[in-house]
Amino acid sequence: MSHQAQFQLQQIAGVISSVVPAELRPSSIRPNIYTLVRIPCFVNNAVSPSHASTQVIQVISGPTEASLVTSPSPAEVVVDGADLQGKIDLRVRNVVSMFNVCCHVDLHALAMCTPNVVYELSRGVVMWQLRNPNCHARISACGKVIVTGATSEMAARKASRRVARWIQQKVNPSVCFADYRITNMMASCKLPFGLRLVDLALAHPKECSYEPEINTGLIWRNSSPKLTLRIHSTGSVTITGATSEANVLSAMDSLYPVLLRYKVAYRSGGTIESPLATSVVSLRF
Repeated sequence: MSHQAQFQLQQIAGVISSVVPAELRPSSIRPNIYTLVRIPCFVNNAVSPSHASTQVIQVISGPTEASLVTSPSPAEVVVDGADLQGKIDLRVRNVVSMFNVCCHVDLHALAMCTPNVVYELSRGVVMWQLRNPNCHARISACGKVIVTGATSEMAARKASRRVARWIQQKVNPSVCFADYRITNMMASCKLPFGLRLVDLALAHPKECSYEPEINTGLIWRNSSPKLTLRIHSTGSVTITGATSEANVLSAMDSLYPVLLRYKVAYRSGGTIESPLATSVVSLRF
């Protein structure tokens, strides 16, 4: 081939390289290279070479080397049973309290001089959002007040007395703080183990109501103290209907030994174990 012909071929190759992408050129098409990495399996927190598995981690196109960033496989995730031991974090989520001011309340005058309120004329109530403590007050013209959203008995009583004092100062001086009571308290906790709800419902048919087609949670109706618990298979427990923090603690302390008999074994590093947990219940706000 003459020198002129070689020069023309080089010009054509240069035009092709500037127009055609590199991945579509015939000379650059190469088969994919699969990088195989051997991942060891952990049995009882120790590496077992006989259980090593080979998995495809990354596909590399072309001869260039790429960094392999791998995520841990299920065989590498080791759950330590010691992490499941400790206290149960039982928290009060909502407290509903009620009281009466024993007089008529002018809702329009109250709404005009109170910040952060909504006057619902069709329902005949004033909704007041308090900042400290963070809760809502529902004030009726007949003098009935319902306070919701508090996270403790002390916060609920403080908010109720604040509402009564405000009504006394702004609307009616004859306001009194009467018939105060907590009507409902909701608390929740997470057990450090799962539960066999079917076995629990069969063993305690009087207290339990379990219909998985309607709701995934099991309803446990406690008689003393009188309240309701919604229990899920993941160990999540929601307590409603209590009237004091002592009732919440008493119900959970009495129910915990029963739930402990129906805990679910869990898998840790290829072995099945039964986690142990203490029956210490602490109440947090």
